[in-house]
Amino acid sequence: MSVIEIKNLNKDYGNNKGIFDISFKIEKGEVFGFLGPNGAGKTTTIRHLLGFIIPPIDTCIIEGLDCSKDIAEIQKKIGYIPGEINLMDNITGMQFIKFMAEYRGMKDLGRAEEIINRFDLNPHGKIKKMSKGMKQKVGLAVAFMHDPDVLILDEPTSGLDPLMQNKFVDLINEEKKRGKTILMSSHMFEEVEKTCNRVGIIRQGKMVSIDDIDALQNTKQKIYIITFKNIEDVHKFKNEQFSFRKIKDNIVEVIIKNEINELIRCLEKYDLINLDIVHQSLEEIFMQFYGGIVMFNKALFKLEWKSNYKILIIFGLILTMYTTVMLTMYDPKLGTALETFAETMPEIMAMIGMSRTPTNLIDFLSTYLYGLIMIVFPLIFGVLLSLRLIVKKVDNGVMSYLLSSGVERKSVWFTQMLVIITNVFILIGYCTILGIVLSEMMFPGKLDIGAYVTINVGTLILQLTLSGICYMCSCIFNEYRLAALFGSGIPIIFIMIQMLSNMQGSIEWLKYVTLLTLFDPVRLIAGNSEGYIMLGILSIVAFVCYILGLVVFNKKSMSL
Repeated sequence: MSVIEIKNLNKDYGNNKGIFDISFKIEKGEVFGFLGPNGAGKTTTIRHLLGFIIPPIDTCIIEGLDCSKDIAEIQKKIGYIPGEINLMDNITGMQFIKFMAEYRGMKDLGRAEEIINRFDLNPHGKIKKMSKGMKQKVGLAVAFMHDPDVLILDEPTSGLDPLMQNKFVDLINEEKKRGKTILMSSHMFEEVEKTCNRVGIIRQGKMVSIDDIDALQNTKQKIYIITFKNIEDVHKFKNEQFSFRKIKDNIVEVIIKNEINELIRCLEKYDLINLDIVHQSLEEIFMQFYGGIVMFNKALFKLEWKSNYKILIIFGLILTMYTTVMLTMYDPKLGTALETFAETMPEIMAMIGMSRTPTNLIDFLSTYLYGLIMIVFPLIFGVLLSLRLIVKKVDNGVMSYLLSSGVERKSVWFTQMLVIITNVFILIGYCTILGIVLSEMMFPGKLDIGAYVTINVGTLILQLTLSGICYMCSCIFNEYRLAALFGSGIPIIFIMIQMLSNMQGSIEWLKYVTLLTLFDPVRLIAGNSEGYIMLGILSIVAFVCYILGLVVFNKKSMSL
């Protein structure tokens, strides 16, 4: 029978906070590592085992006793270290240890004195004057002094220096040999891999996996920092068949899984200054072991929105102004004036896509608003945003922090892509709603809303495609000026070619070399299937651009 068993335990605090369907067993004599970042749900789970939070009946069991009703009996059998040590401040450490012994009905303090000596604890000072590490040692003495068969330790080495952490590891291994059952939570992988038989990983309140420690160690990657004597060797080494995390000047970070012997043999060919190893963060280990990559990074997404929302507001205001002005221009007399102007300067009007004579409100908007304005201004917005999200961070060195914090390049690419897509979607969506509302206020019933929405869907696809081109350039180039040159230059060339082809004559064929031809409001208004097919082609182009950006960004070397 398992000594500790948790079955389908839930505690929902709302907003995706809490623990959800937690289940695991710990056998007698086993040290079980309960691993997860701060806030993952480790302490909440432990509080249920201790009866601090009353669990549902038959969900938390310790030595056959139900934690929902037998907690007093259970607590006699266990030793516990809380995640946050809070002791009685106005007494000494020794007075507290003696009090806890008497409270438990103990008379023999031999085990407590052993722990005191092992961890070099001076228990005679006032607790309120003790450091966090000293208080942690008092907590260790109290947890182990009654020689319990079951130990529940929540972040037990918090506040301890490296020497004391090593002594703690020795203590746990000794207790394991004595047949004690131990549940130990931690956010330090190195700590649990030296002591535990199995490890359960919890993330965002859910058990990600439960596995033998040997299995985790066998799949764990290591990152070596290699400092070469000269830069020429760095260029040669880049062609070796290894995975590179970062390259800067003569320093290369290489990711090694099972190729350590190959790496050593390879390095014999080069002159080195230094070779070091990087201790991986818990997040990096999570990404290697379970699911590889967390594609969406919420913290980065929130930061980018906070950094760029003002640009969205500015362009929203600009398009509000133009939409309002254009709608006030919808007047039969003004329409006649525009016709006269078009007859006077046909080439200019044709060049900017305003050669058609509108017969109704939807024709008017598609000609005078979506012929140029709703192409150019959202394009400028998409270009600015795309350049800020990737290449600017590479060029100014900020990307080095993003990629050295346990977040994969694919996650950065995906999150920043979502920032672009959501911003462009909100901008075009806002303009759609604005146009409908203003039209109904000024010209009730005159606007074909279905056709207007269709035009805006086409505009959205076009802008995502143009932004995709710029985002691809932002991912390809390391220098902001080059990414800006190509990322903005290509769409601008498309616009210029479109304007020239609109003049018709011998250069009308130019429309076949610009993507803007694939956005045809006239066909979309008419419900022509060719218009939808062209939007489908645009969507494919957008997808290809974003994926090409990923492929290059994931593999390229960056001067960080």
